[in-house]
This record gives sequence, structure tokens and C-alpha cells, in this order.
Amino acid sequence: MRARVERSLPSWAVALLLIAAAIGVHAPILGCSFFSDDFQVLWRLGTNGDSSFFRPLSDLTLQANLALAGPEAWTFRMVNLTLLGINGWLVHVLAKRLIGSEAALSAGLLFVFYPFHLEPQAWIIGRGIALAAAFTLGALVVAISNAPSAMRAIAVALLVLLGAFCYESTLLTPLLLTACWLIVRPPDHKAWRAMVVASGAAVVLNLAIRHGVLGGLANDYGAAFFVKPVGDYLSSAMKLVGRSFLPPHAETSVQTVRFTLLLVVLAAVAIWVWRSNRARPERLRTASLLVVLFGITSIIPCVGGVSTRTSESDRFLYLPSAFLCILLAFLVNRISQRTLRLASLGVVLLASCYQLRGGMEHWRIASRTVE
Repeated sequence: MRARVERSLPSWAVALLLIAAAIGVHAPILGCSFFSDDFQVLWRLGTNGDSSFFRPLSDLTLQANLALAGPEAWTFRMVNLTLLGINGWLVHVLAKRLIGSEAALSAGLLFVFYPFHLEPQAWIIGRGIALAAAFTLGALVVAISNAPSAMRAIAVALLVLLGAFCYESTLLTPLLLTACWLIVRPPDHKAWRAMVVASGAAVVLNLAIRHGVLGGLANDYGAAFFVKPVGDYLSSAMKLVGRSFLPPHAETSVQTVRFTLLLVVLAAVAIWVWRSNRARPERLRTASLLVVLFGITSIIPCVGGVSTRTSESDRFLYLPSAFLCILLAFLVNRISQRTLRLASLGVVLLASCYQLRGGMEHWRIASRTVE
């Protein structure tokens, strides 16, 4: 039944549905004020000042927003929420090719309702991350499409170049494409080789332009992320795994207990997936691919650091959560009994809504303080 309903929905209808869901579920923060660095960026855009970051396309969209609607926070936020819905649709399209149409809509909904990447929706300047995610997911969708090889290579290169002008996470796209190529083993090897090379060339071009504009590949703030002890990055990786599933908590001891229980659950799920799909190696490859894609896109949050005490830095989870949500939809869809499958999805969405509402309340309190 669900598969028939999903197949009957045209792609544009799914996009509108996910955009409406994104705006509807985040309605409580639409009226919030600007926050933190938002004021500095708005002042810079209004005075044509220079930015210490190289994200010109993201800045251009913010400048257009300011020119068209003025300094009204809700208009900036509406654009960010629309981007969330569009990215949910791209997750849906990507999931449709990777795990099948039955679970694709679930993946899109899980991404829109995911409670731990709230910053790009609430924080105006988080738009760069959302835009970069859109271009990155778009490049993957193009790569696995049936378009002619040359067209795919050109489109992927263009999308990577545009995404890298929004945020640095798109620079990881050649690694994502390489993982898809090696794990999925598509028959058109030459086409995939061309796309990997084209995306790599786009990354090199962006880095060259970045160096010419900034006088280096990163400013002092960005360079500081790459001089930490190795142990800090390993700690960040552990925190990232925990925060991908758990809400923040001020007490370290509470998070330690939560994380220990989470590891037990994840280990049990991994064993269940392996044992139940030993006769279906293509399913194991799909699950492995999604884990690897999650790992690759987690490089930036591991470098930047994710807090376990507050929701600060949750923006780094935006792109990794796309693959996590596809993986979760894949696992839920493996439940054979339809009623239990739908109930499981419903529980996850309700729990996400609950956590999301709690996260939005913190932003509402901050907004009242700012005002």
C-alpha cells in the first residue's frame, strides 16, 4: 500500500510536501530574532564589507534576501526552511535510487524532522551549510542518474564548484563519489572515473581561487582547526557518533551512560543487519555505502568539533544526517511486518518532533533575550 502511494506521488508533489513539512514543523522559530554572528554579517552586507571566509555564493543569497525583504529575520528563515525541504527532497531522490521507492519518502521525512541539525534553520548564516548540502546531494543524484556520461561529469563539476562557494563541506564530494564507485561497482566505470576527476578538478579550482582571494586556504579561525592533537580528533569522532543520535546534556556523566547504551544498541543493530542479509550481499553493500558516506561527511564535524553539552555546532551534522536518515529508513524498511514497520517509523518521527520542539524552545528563549 505504502509503496503504491509513494509511486503515485509525482516528484514535484513530494518536494512540495517536504517543504511544507519543513516550514510547518519549524513554525515556532519563524518569529525569532537574528542571533549572534547574524548581526555582524548583516552589517557587513549592508556596508559592502569584506568577509574573512570564502563563501561568496552564500553571501550573495543573503545579500539578495536583504535587498528584497530588508532586515526581517523571518524572511531569511523562510528561505532556510525552504532549503531544508528541498534537501529533504534530494535525500528522497537519492534514497529512491539507493534503497528503493518504498523507503524513499521515509528518508526525506526523517531528514526534515531530524532534531539535531537545527542551527541552519534557526541561524540565518547557517544558509551556507544548507546550500552546500543541496549542491553536494545534487551532485550525487546526478552521478547515479541515467544521463549521458559527459553530461553527468560536467553537471557534477559545476555543482561541486557552486557548492564549494557556499561552504567547505562540498569539497568532500570527490571522496563521496569514489566511495560510491568502489562499493556499488557500477558498470560504467569510465563515466564514474570522469566524474571523480571532474569533481576533483572543481575542488582544485575552488582552492586556487580561495588562495588568490584570501592569500591562503583558510583564515586564522579555520587554520586553528587543523593544529589540534590527534587525540582531540578521536574524541570529536566519538562525540559525533553520540550526538548524531542523542540530545545534548550539561552533565558529562549522563552523556557517558547514554553513549554506552547507544553503542550496545548500534552493535546489536549491526549484528541484526548482517545476519538477516547474509544471503543478500547487495543490501549489505548498500548499508556499508551509507555508513561510509556518513563517515566521509563527518570529517568536517570531527575537525570542527561537536558539543555534547549544548546544541552549539549542530550545523556540522546537517550533511552527515542526510545519509544517516537514509540508513535509518533502510533499516526500518527491513522490518517485514507492515504494521510494525509503520509503527516504528511513527515512533521515530514523534520522538524527533519532541526533541525538535525542545531544541526550538532554546532558540525562542535566546530570541527573547536578544530582543
